[in-house]
Amino acid sequence: MRMARLGIVTLLLMAACQEQPAPRLPAPADIAAASAVMDTMASAILRHDGTKMLSVYWVGDSVTATAHGRVSVGTGALAGRYLPWDTASTWRVQFAWQDRRLEPLARDVILATARFTWRSLDSTGAARDSIRGAWSGVLIRDGGRWALRHEHESW
Repeated sequence: MRMARLGIVTLLLMAACQEQPAPRLPAPADIAAASAVMDTMASAILRHDGTKMLSVYWVGDSVTATAHGRVSVGTGALAGRYLPWDTASTWRVQFAWQDRRLEPLARDVILATARFTWRSLDSTGAARDSIRGAWSGVLIRDGGRWALRHEHESW
């Protein structure tokens, strides 16, 4: 009986000490899809397309965007921020990402960081001002798509 207990304890200890499998991380195609979210954001900014910009976000009460000292929490707040954008306006900007990094954190979570340049243009297309900033975002797998759950811009 004592040997049986010792054998069971030994087996339990061996099982507890075995190396755990590495967590599954997003596949390269997932990284590309998350990067495409950033491309969609850039396209929305260039076109001043609020509907397109809103489409990259996760839908829910805890989605958060922080920029310019302003925090928008929830899909309704983001809609209030982006839907007034007007593609027919005279909005003229140049926008580009630099140093884009996408780091898988878990199977359904990717941390994205980048620098960006934003230039406002006058009616002739000449740059009026230029802003360089840093951006970070947490993207999650939402069903069959990658969506932005949290973002922060600073400049």
